[in-house]
Amino acid sequence: ASISHDIQSPVKFIGTAARAIPEFVDTGQMDRLVKMGELIAYTSDQIFHLIEGMVTFFKPQIKGNKIEEEETDLHKLVSEKIAIFSGIIETHVGEVRIQIDEGFRVFTNPKLLGIVIHNLMDNAIKAKNYNKIVIATEERDGDLHLIIADQGPGLPLPMLDWVNTTTSPEDSSLQVVPDYSGLGLILVKEICQIIGMKIFVENKQGAHIHLIFGAGKYKSQVIRDLHRVEP
Repeated sequence: ASISHDIQSPVKFIGTAARAIPEFVDTGQMDRLVKMGELIAYTSDQIFHLIEGMVTFFKPQIKGNKIEEEETDLHKLVSEKIAIFSGIIETHVGEVRIQIDEGFRVFTNPKLLGIVIHNLMDNAIKAKNYNKIVIATEERDGDLHLIIADQGPGLPLPMLDWVNTTTSPEDSSLQVVPDYSGLGLILVKEICQIIGMKIFVENKQGAHIHLIFGAGKYKSQVIRDLHRVEP
């Protein structure tokens, strides 16, 4: 079901869209042609990144390798992921703002964290046309929250409860929402467990998804100008 939803259907769309291009050219519908080209590029990129994410996710488990963690610049990683969506954001999203302290460093696997951010950004973009998305950091009770917030319709309550409360390995499939068969949120939740990062979702004028780094999993490198005072 996941492959059908995330790969087969988008590939079919690309074929259908490509076959429509000659008609747009013949009838002079250049605006529609440009938008169609952007959608084809976006859909192709999404398929590529989904497969890349799946390979990154499964490779250590198949080979039995330990997942390596390293100090990662959070602002830089988020900025790089947003750049991937720049074309489709410009066309379909009103605004994306980054409110991340540039001094924050997290200890994690950057590739796996990148997959999580990528999937959540994709969901936020699809939630609503001309959406406003804010990606921010907050420190709460000794934890660092990376929050991806949008102004869309929010998550269906069964899906929200599944993300927030279900942790048992046997319930790794998202069956509580019958019309949802994508792999994105399932990967997100599994990866968060693997890299020791908590996830919490709340609906508050849109979906607010918290990726939580506990004590010891982050630090803040605040750069200060030190002035030496002569006696």
